[in-house]
Amino acid sequence: MAPSGRGSAIAVAIASASLTAFQSEHLHFYQSSRISMACEYAIEAYGPDAHALPRILDEALDEVDRIDRLMSHYRSDSPLTRINREAARHPVHVDPELFDFIADSMRYQRD
Repeated sequence: MAPSGRGSAIAVAIASASLTAFQSEHLHFYQSSRISMACEYAIEAYGPDAHALPRILDEALDEVDRIDRLMSHYRSDSPLTRINREAARHPVHVDPELFDFIADSMRYQRD
């Protein structure tokens, strides 16, 4: 994970470069939303390929759903819930992505 603010600056730089490249092209608009993690996620996107935008936004929202399945504390079958339920009694195998996320969260909390 990038330190606070750094990821935003990179995203803005990429967006600026992308917009410059497309200034002479017609950009299509597409929006999509989905309920996940007990929130509504909404994405608005512009791009030169109107047919690709729905797939791209669906993939982004699918990633939100994937993270919810992995890290949800309110789903009884999520790996995070299993850690919370079982780790005090015995060692629990943890997916590397989830382990890194927890370790990074603890490090950020200390800093």
